[in-house]
Amino acid sequence: MTKTNDMAPLVRYRLARALETLDEARLLFENGKLHGCVNRLYYACFYAVEALLHSEGRTASKHSGVQSLFNRWWVKPGRIPRDFGEFYNKMFSIRSASDYGIDPQLERAQVEQWVQEAERFVTTVSSQIHGWLRANEPKSNA
Repeated sequence: MTKTNDMAPLVRYRLARALETLDEARLLFENGKLHGCVNRLYYACFYAVEALLHSEGRTASKHSGVQSLFNRWWVKPGRIPRDFGEFYNKMFSIRSASDYGIDPQLERAQVEQWVQEAERFVTTVSSQIHGWLRANEPKSNA
């Protein structure tokens, strides 16, 4: 594991990517691009989870590894609500089916619900990360 203080720039970057990608998902949804929206929803959650894992010096080289670490270190111990773990796992599968499946059907009402769930997910994870960032800011000697 890496020293957590050294991870602050990467944590901030991944969190910024999560928020930006969530904005992209909203734009795609508003323009009726449901497959693109689902892709960006998953990646918004993925970047947020990566930031969370990096805050503890954890990393994985594959999406399934990130998913596994998130479930092991955050969902199972109850540090993140279980339904957020279930949502992240679901979005992993849905994004894969949407990106690589043969003509997967997406319904606008369902995608709209996922947008709302992803917003709650990223907000919750962001609050965890902001707490970590505040606790790990260098203390000034002034």
